[in-house]
Amino acid sequence: MGCYRSVGLVFLLLLTPMTYFVSAQDAPTVTITSDWNGSSSLGNEHAYVLSFGDSSSHDYDVSVEHLRGSTDLLPSIQTTFLEGTGTLTARVVLDTVVAWNDTISIEVTINSHDGVVLPSPVVVERMFTVGSWNQPMADHEVTTSTTWSLEQTYQTNEGNQSFMLLFEGNGWQQRIGEVLNSYELGNGTLFTSEITENSTTELSLNFESFWKNETVTSGVLTSQVIQARGNGDILLQLEEDGLVTTINATVVDALLNRSNVDNVATERLRLEAFGALLVAGQEDDAEFDVDGDISLLLLETIDIDGIRVLEHTQFEATADMLLRDDGSEFNLQLDQFETLERWENGERVDQLNVVRGDGTFGFEDQEENASMVVNGTVYTFHNRVEDGITMVDNIHVDGTLSGDVQGTFGVVQSIEQTGTQLNHTLVEHDVNVLHSETWFNVTGAGGSNFFGGSGVGSYYNDSYIYQATNADWDNRTVRLVWTETGPDPSNGDERPERSPIEREPTPPEVEEALGNISVGREAGLVPVPMETGDVVRLLAQDGIVLTVTAGQETIEPRDAKNLSVIQWTGTYSDAVAGTAQGSIVHKGPLAGLLASATRSFEIEFGENEEVALLNESQAVDAILSPSIVSVDDNTAPQILDLSLMEGLVFGEGASPSHLVATVDDPDWNVVSVVVDLSSIGLGIVSMNDRGLDGDQTIGDYQWTTLVSVQGMEVGQLQVSVEVIDEWGESDVFSTNITVENQAPRILDVSIEPETVIRGGAALMILDVLDYHGVASVIVDLREYGGEEIACFKVEGWACELVIPEGMTPGVRLLKVRLTDALGSSILVTKTQASEHHFQPSSSDVDLAVTVENTPPTLSLATTESLLRADSNTEQAIEIRVQDPDGILLVRADLGVLKPLGQINRWVTLYDNGQGLDREANDGIYTATASIRTSTPISAHEIFVQASDSFGDATSPTSFVVTVAEADEGVLGSSDGEFSVTLIAVAVGVAALLAGLVVYFRQRQPPKDGHDRFGFQ
Repeated sequence: MGCYRSVGLVFLLLLTPMTYFVSAQDAPTVTITSDWNGSSSLGNEHAYVLSFGDSSSHDYDVSVEHLRGSTDLLPSIQTTFLEGTGTLTARVVLDTVVAWNDTISIEVTINSHDGVVLPSPVVVERMFTVGSWNQPMADHEVTTSTTWSLEQTYQTNEGNQSFMLLFEGNGWQQRIGEVLNSYELGNGTLFTSEITENSTTELSLNFESFWKNETVTSGVLTSQVIQARGNGDILLQLEEDGLVTTINATVVDALLNRSNVDNVATERLRLEAFGALLVAGQEDDAEFDVDGDISLLLLETIDIDGIRVLEHTQFEATADMLLRDDGSEFNLQLDQFETLERWENGERVDQLNVVRGDGTFGFEDQEENASMVVNGTVYTFHNRVEDGITMVDNIHVDGTLSGDVQGTFGVVQSIEQTGTQLNHTLVEHDVNVLHSETWFNVTGAGGSNFFGGSGVGSYYNDSYIYQATNADWDNRTVRLVWTETGPDPSNGDERPERSPIEREPTPPEVEEALGNISVGREAGLVPVPMETGDVVRLLAQDGIVLTVTAGQETIEPRDAKNLSVIQWTGTYSDAVAGTAQGSIVHKGPLAGLLASATRSFEIEFGENEEVALLNESQAVDAILSPSIVSVDDNTAPQILDLSLMEGLVFGEGASPSHLVATVDDPDWNVVSVVVDLSSIGLGIVSMNDRGLDGDQTIGDYQWTTLVSVQGMEVGQLQVSVEVIDEWGESDVFSTNITVENQAPRILDVSIEPETVIRGGAALMILDVLDYHGVASVIVDLREYGGEEIACFKVEGWACELVIPEGMTPGVRLLKVRLTDALGSSILVTKTQASEHHFQPSSSDVDLAVTVENTPPTLSLATTESLLRADSNTEQAIEIRVQDPDGILLVRADLGVLKPLGQINRWVTLYDNGQGLDREANDGIYTATASIRTSTPISAHEIFVQASDSFGDATSPTSFVVTVAEADEGVLGSSDGEFSVTLIAVAVGVAALLAGLVVYFRQRQPPKDGHDRFGFQ
């Protein structure tokens, strides 16, 4: 029976169609690829391509589920067949629009193939999540390395324009839930060269910090911040009217910040520099030169959504200007040249314009058979405009005329008062009353026709100019009152028409400039994971469209791990021309992450369709999370070191220090590093390796936090750090850090009086801070020959300073030694307004007094009478001269005692041990008096002057010396004693009055007309 059953089965098998055997061995296939593409610039078609295994007919069904959250959008399908593909290819278009985090499932069921019904349908399904380009849907954390360059070069009628920005750095990307954060931190270089018809601008900056931060929430970019900071050089050159102006400056601080937060675009630019200003020009025989130093060149702007909300420009310089032209010369020294303008929200909130200088000029004027030489001195040229109001407008010029014309001339102008005045239409305006005086005094004409042939005489103009105080206005002269004497005398009182013309200052606007172009990376929605054959057009980045085609699957090693990736290529379109290529992870939790990418494209910008070229390469460096290794293969992390980068940290809230933990983890799966700072009152603090909170480099496993000790802890204090990886493995490391006691700080100082003489006293009151308590405050005057002066505590710390004789005139710094209750001491010469040492503040002031110079003191050292003998003799008159600064010169008017043959009124006294001087450098200066046989026997008045090394001189001081007969008493007979006594008393009173004059005069500054020793 079994045999028959076997024969029957064989017979049935022989009757089975052979096609079923073929189908079983080679079942029909189909692949499902996305085709998110289209012709519209506004969006892609939601389409898929079904590629069957051959060109035979297929009976198939397509079902699609499009879920948004828990809701099925129930898409309808429209199918078209593509020709020229070699196999049966269908394109299905859905009427739904994809959005981030949608879930889409496409199922194709093949029921029959080439007209033959399949015994069992072939079902192919593809399911994916809609994600964003380079953003895995799962929580993850990776670091990357990036290099890119942006170049703009184009030619204009004026010349070649170029812009180049280079960047090299590291990045970090982390997703937690629906929020994806990414950072890039590195350094870069910026170079621009802008040439116009008459100017060249070159800027070269090195960015030591180049930082980019992006936050994407639920697939939508909600925040982007780009900030670059560095320094470099700037060259500005302008050629106009035969003059070449060059500014060559060093940029000490350059800041560029661009942000887009919640669709609000903000851009901030700050540039601070110093350097040199040169102006040179020559035409025919004329030569013009300016040589200046720029102490500050500052530009700061903030633009929000294309509106300038802040613009601050500031320029401070000094310069020497020289103009020569065919025998004429003009030399002006600008001691102060400052401009400042600050606008906030369209309102000018601060403005300053100061020009102050002096100089000289001279030229020669000729006419037939006559010539005139003009030489002048600009004593004062001072103009100051503050907040748009003219505060100072001073001019003082004096000069002489020589040659065939002799005389003098001058101009003096200043603001005499400020008030109000009616203009031509009787409208009242605020005005400055400028008093202007101009004169010519011609004392000799020599037959010339200069000045209209008016000849010898005087011209004088006395004018009062009522000028509107607002410097922004035009035609500012509201009223003019003048009186003029001379060859053509006149006077008048006028109110000019259309005066003043009011004009408001124009607020700054955003200006398009070279380099003002934002270039981002392509962005858009993609299926996660991508599969071979997928085509997606990325549209989310404004102005940059990339169509990506997924290639073959391969393995790419990254961070000692083998990633399963899909290679891809891309082509840029619309206003962008270029290509891109790379690899994207398509398996595992990192699916959707770009393992590597290179981009090169040109993008149009500007009105003339110039192009910018971007080149970029980017790759994953380390995979921090999720961990790809298993728990069995995990290696526990290890802390190698914990230390302060600066070596120590100061207490009492001083500047923070970097606490760095060096961690070794071969698996790169550390999840947290925390440090216990309870010993300094900070508790448990998280450290980071993400370029935040003081971290210098992303992903270098130097975990960092900033430590600032706010309390009063000092000494060696224990801290401990713990590292934990993803698998719970941990390591703990303990060490001591040094918290240094911060010495006391001087917050404020007052010194009364600020100007003192040596031997005088000043009261200094110091506001001193130290949370441990201030033990002592001592002013150290020993370097000036003084003593250490201890201050005493009242409301502040007060001390009476006695200015030592060794303190030379001028502004002199005071050294103050501060000591706290724990013994920490420091010697300072200025305040610490920030409340901390090593944190300078703009409000810090020097601890200084101004020592006023005093002239020497004089006294008569000669006590004996000079003796008249039978023949002419030379005898010594000795004057004791004292001054702590040293003596420059001593001279005397000896009157009848002056040596024979002496023509000058004054004779010089010496202290050199030669001649009649008995001892060198003893402070006694000796004059040689000539006692002749005819010299009267009486008291003689002499005058002595002395000047110290600073040029401060006494007034002529009177002394009385007597001459007596060699064989008689010093004072002569008793008959003459009364008269001599009267003379001595009178001279003494005169000397007292002279002393009072000297005392009051030494309190005044030196007067014009003194010689180089300070004498009249």
